[in-house]
Amino acid sequence: MLDITVINLEEENHTEDLLDGSLYHILLKKLPQSMLARYNRKVNEQSLTESVETLRDFVNSKAEYAKRANETIYGLSSAVTDNGKPKGKSYFVKSGSDRSSTVEKACRICNETHKVWNCEIFKSMKIEERWTNM
Repeated sequence: MLDITVINLEEENHTEDLLDGSLYHILLKKLPQSMLARYNRKVNEQSLTESVETLRDFVNSKAEYAKRANETIYGLSSAVTDNGKPKGKSYFVKSGSDRSSTVEKACRICNETHKVWNCEIFKSMKIEERWTNM
């Protein structure tokens, strides 16, 4: 948004609005206090001119750093939601998919290669026995 504002004001030859004026102070009030403190420190340490353009450069650099940090922590942007948080993971597996059909676990009752609810020994047990053997 700052980029567009700067470009529009430059194209209309309103460069005086990009200086230390009312627009600049309105924009400063919109920054979080911690970011404003970092901005003021940078301006003072590097003897920069306070202006909308300086503010724009600062905000753009902070946004780039935040994007890089997000991608480092959460992966590429496709794995991150619009608010910068990681998308939730789903462990849902469709029945009949290649993965579920190729893995056959041994029955916990007879150690054969079928599911416990298909086990004839398990089916013949009393309910109390089923609970104690599971």
